[in-house]
Amino acid sequence: MKIDLNELKSYPNIMSKEQLCKACHISKRTALFLLENGLIPHIDTGKRTRCYIIRKADVIAFARKQNSESFRKEQPQQPAAPEPVQEVISSVRIKTQMPKDSEVIRRFYKSKMSAYPDVMSTAQVTEFTGYNRHTVGRWISTGKLRPLRVGHKHMIPKVYLLDFMMSDGFSKIVRKTSEHKMLLWELVKKKGDKSGPQKGGRE
Repeated sequence: MKIDLNELKSYPNIMSKEQLCKACHISKRTALFLLENGLIPHIDTGKRTRCYIIRKADVIAFARKQNSESFRKEQPQQPAAPEPVQEVISSVRIKTQMPKDSEVIRRFYKSKMSAYPDVMSTAQVTEFTGYNRHTVGRWISTGKLRPLRVGHKHMIPKVYLLDFMMSDGFSKIVRKTSEHKMLLWELVKKKGDKSGPQKGGRE
């Protein structure tokens, strides 16, 4: 199995099983094998359709591994037991009450966007948050997110995006993207919240 890493870059940060099939040029049966045996980390939402949430970063890691050695040689005769199923982020309501130490949260968000430049384009903001350009544009037009005007484009200083992510306007968004939910759940785990997510309903 040979996977084109450059082709993978064109896919979103959160992929479906169907996108995994196209990106890796594999059948649905092969994709199901890789997911069910824990060879590619994922989140199973429990839905009847489109139940898998797969991070592109995990697919890239898998692709690099496969491109270094043949797939057949790398696999044991009996697949190893899959790792414990990850928290089902897409189908749960996550507790988002911010801890008292807001600086801890700010440092967490800042570390997550460390790969981005100090001044981000709207495209980079959409990539990081998972919200589309129309939503980002609405944040800007309503004054929730402060931009810099560079020619005909809006540029977002990272510090302004951090300010917005620390606000109630961001944390109380009703229909959160998978990227947003993953950030919140990582933060909950980082803070040692033992109560975990609550099934049913939406934030």
